[in-house]
Amino acid sequence: MIKYIFNKLLYAQLVLLGVITVIFFLFNIMPADPAKMMLGNRDDQKQIDLINAKYYFDQPIYKQYFFYLNDLSPVSIHVETPEYQKYITILSKNNLYIILKYPYLRNSFYQKDKSVSSLIIDTLPNTVVLACSAIFIALFFAIPLGVVSAYYKDHFIDRLISFFSILGMSLPSFLAAILMSYVFAFKLGWLTELNITGSLYVLDDFGDGESLVLKNLLLPALTLGFRPLAVIV
Repeated sequence: MIKYIFNKLLYAQLVLLGVITVIFFLFNIMPADPAKMMLGNRDDQKQIDLINAKYYFDQPIYKQYFFYLNDLSPVSIHVETPEYQKYITILSKNNLYIILKYPYLRNSFYQKDKSVSSLIIDTLPNTVVLACSAIFIALFFAIPLGVVSAYYKDHFIDRLISFFSILGMSLPSFLAAILMSYVFAFKLGWLTELNITGSLYVLDDFGDGESLVLKNLLLPALTLGFRPLAVIV
């Protein structure tokens, strides 16, 4: 059992490393300048040089890759005092530091002066709500449809349910989102009262507070749960 768990953890780490590597090199073949993307319209050469030095954009690509892995790794090695806000020093000797820290995801290119970690933490609660709602909707519809399909095996209704299940697994998520928004929010909006866009929490007209609007959750949850629904069926 211990060997099995160890192998699974090892495979998970290898998969994670592969995904990180692919994303890193895909990002670095883009023609855009990362420093200019971070600074926007307020860039000058001095600021660009500072950003390039801070994030090692002025280094060869293989060094950038290892610096990136060092930032992501919970255990990282440094030859000078680490600049992270919170960390635990494991070893400190002759300007060599081995520290334990949270994975450092650097700053966002689009949300100025905000770390990627803070953006993830801010959106995580709503993401969890959306994911749980999507799974609930998928189970709510999929289990009865699966039972009906099994009861009428090889009949027309079974083939019809199977057809839509295969369609749901094959349909790209972005296309399913467009179709559902068009049908349920645009064409049938008078009946469903669903909005194409909307937040889970809506600020009232006087700006005094936010109110929970569950109907704005229904369409995104249905779109996200469309493929799990098809798989379960």
